[in-house]
Order: sequence, then C-alpha cells, then structure tokens
Amino acid sequence: MYNDSGLDQSLKWPEGTLCITIAANIADSGILSFDACFPDSIVGFVHSSRFPDARYFEYFIRTAKANLQEFAPATAQKNMALSEKL
Repeated sequence: MYNDSGLDQSLKWPEGTLCITIAANIADSGILSFDACFPDSIVGFVHSSRFPDARYFEYFIRTAKANLQEFAPATAQKNMALSEKL
C-alpha cells in the first residue's frame, strides 16, 4: 500500500483501466477492479468514448501476445520499448 507521500508522486489509475506488462512477462494483461498505482513496467489504457470498454482491447492483446513477444529483444529479461508517439 502507498502512504500519502507515495501517492503524491504516483499516478493513481481508475477502476476499469487495462494494464499491460512491457517487461519480463510481455503482454500479460488485466483490467483493474479498483483504483490503483502500478510500476513503469506496466502501461495503462483508459477507455474513452471512442473505446467505451477496455475488454475489447484486452481480447486483442491476449490474441496478439505471442506476436508481441517476438518484438522484445532476447536479453536476460525481455522488455518492450514504449514510444511516446503512440
């Protein structure tokens, strides 16, 4: 659990956020059932009016997981670089 000092320097993601790992277990995913903070080895996708439910994108991630893992370099621990131009 984060204390107040930890929350002051962290982003709290809302319930319903799609979380996707970009390190170690590439493309593992899940949807938050409560507001939470997570480390920079996880990226968050917050639904919008254009994509009203993150579950559809999560289905895609699960389907494409093997292909996404091929893009990670084969080092001691796989990582995916995340471009700011997404």
